[in-house]
Amino acid sequence: MSKDSILSFGNKYEDKGHRVLLHVAVRLINGFFHFKKKKGDLVAGCATFFSILSFCPVMLLVVTLAGKIIGDVELAKVTVMEGMKANFPTAAPWILESIEKIINGQLHTTAGMNMMNLALLLYSSLGVIAAMVFGMDTISSSESRGGFVIEDFKALLLGAFGYFFIIALIVTSNPKILSMVMGQKMFFGRDALLYMAKNNILPIGLSMMFFTIFYKWAPSRSVSWKDSAWGASAFVGCFIFAKSFYWVYMKYAQEDIAHNFGNFYSMIVAVVWVYFLLSAFFYGASVAYMNSPVKIVDEVPVEGSGPDQQNAA
Repeated sequence: MSKDSILSFGNKYEDKGHRVLLHVAVRLINGFFHFKKKKGDLVAGCATFFSILSFCPVMLLVVTLAGKIIGDVELAKVTVMEGMKANFPTAAPWILESIEKIINGQLHTTAGMNMMNLALLLYSSLGVIAAMVFGMDTISSSESRGGFVIEDFKALLLGAFGYFFIIALIVTSNPKILSMVMGQKMFFGRDALLYMAKNNILPIGLSMMFFTIFYKWAPSRSVSWKDSAWGASAFVGCFIFAKSFYWVYMKYAQEDIAHNFGNFYSMIVAVVWVYFLLSAFFYGASVAYMNSPVKIVDEVPVEGSGPDQQNAA
């Protein structure tokens, strides 16, 4: 290969890389302005309220379903609590202990959680799913269709899909549990799956797939898979970045928060974290939906407003 061909090859891929980075940056910036224009921060605040109300039913249902799949409810509870501690930075021990007491009390009083109890828990946690779907319709400039019956049924299906994702995330993020689910049988790719679970490759890939599907199906409008993947990438990227650098914010703000809120500062931090996650979720929706085509319904001309009447005037 000659010197000129090498230089040409380098220039070609430098220009291509520049165009790709520019395209990504423009899309993310446009998504941010779309997020602000559609009041995504206010929608995230409403969804945060419903998330807090639905938190304990969600945790209890996740523990119960994960316990049925794993075969060990206690192991499922410990794993869920550890996952919550890892994904909710600086959560005070008393908050985690209180949540664990609530879960323990419910698990011991529901006698194994029959299907009726599971259905009631699922329905009681639909507030946050409905709020998320409404927020996505708001950001995507689309209106819900089918009335509240269809919307509730849609939220129910999305909620079940979300629980399936959370349980799959629990399994794939813990090599020990993943090994238990796969059993002792050796098969091709087993070691690769355990390696990807240990290094968080499997959970990240699963999250990308789930949110791509969620952004595709949840809104009441047509969205391409490509746009949905853009939104999923933006949300997962925001989550990874925030989880990695959240300590920087806490280093400079924790003292002021503790001074203002006293012993409740940890609860305030947890609420702010939930609000950030939902803001990132709706920001991902903004990135996904801003370039999607909107179907415009032709308006019926009002009598006396047509071109003939205007010319006659």
